[in-house]
Amino acid sequence: MDVEAYDSEQAIVIALNIIFQNHYKDFFSFFITLLTTYSDWKKEDLFIDDFREDLLLLGASPQVITELEKLAYRFSQQVPKTIVPSDVWNYNKLEEVVRDMDKSITDERFNLTITYAYTCLEGIFKAYVQQHLPEHKCVDKLNSLSTLVRDHLKTRLNDENRAYPEQILNLIPTITNGVSNARNEFSESHFDNQSEKWLAEFCRDCVSSVARLILKFID
Repeated sequence: MDVEAYDSEQAIVIALNIIFQNHYKDFFSFFITLLTTYSDWKKEDLFIDDFREDLLLLGASPQVITELEKLAYRFSQQVPKTIVPSDVWNYNKLEEVVRDMDKSITDERFNLTITYAYTCLEGIFKAYVQQHLPEHKCVDKLNSLSTLVRDHLKTRLNDENRAYPEQILNLIPTITNGVSNARNEFSESHFDNQSEKWLAEFCRDCVSSVARLILKFID
């Protein structure tokens, strides 16, 4: 079939969106199979950084990320490519996530904005716990992670005799609870209800503020 490359790309994007929205549980395995088939056809490794970023934002499991990372050196296993750990967070990564949230708002995909907001918090909390509380790295509940981070920040600032308004740190679990509840009712993986623009924008702004705060305490 003779089609323009742009049309082909758009068709794939549309198909992936439909699968994600209607067959969420099968989406990730399908996506990995699609990339594997493409890699086999090209007989070359894939640059997977952008794919990993997107899959993490969409809630991919560690097992899916592991399978994705294998595609970075399938044809050059003797010299594996450097893979940036998925728990690395910095201001550049945050800006990328904020841009994704902004684009989803512009595209009026407000449920996707909330999905991005939820996974952003999850990523930043896990990065903090990995660095400062490795004994709790198995904790995966978002609200529990936010409490761990809040309490550790309080202890850290108290130990350093640094004054701070306790209400500011208490916003970390409060905002997290709000975003978590929004995600449970409005998100790309919960299709019963549709969010509104004001809620998407509020979640974006709150999550951006919390993430910037926590990044100040991640080395």
